[in-house]
Amino acid sequence: MSWKRLKPGFAQIYAETFNQQQEIDGLIAFYRGPIGSALIREHAAADAALDANGAAEDGADAAAGDLRSHEGKKSRRNARAAA
Repeated sequence: MSWKRLKPGFAQIYAETFNQQQEIDGLIAFYRGPIGSALIREHAAADAALDANGAAEDGADAAAGDLRSHEGKKSRRNARAAA
């Protein structure tokens, strides 16, 4: 599955899971820095290798599932804090 198709879903999950000022801006700063840039570069190389055997789509599905799980945990924490 292409990033063009995945991006809207990931953007929505990130927007619902993270606050803009601290968390998303922090992620942006990280990925623009040297370590984040290296992570992106190396991850792209790993994705290319996985693509060769069809595992990349399975990995994207797993990552989306991880994000949904994180979202659920955060919602439960917020509900407990509000109670």
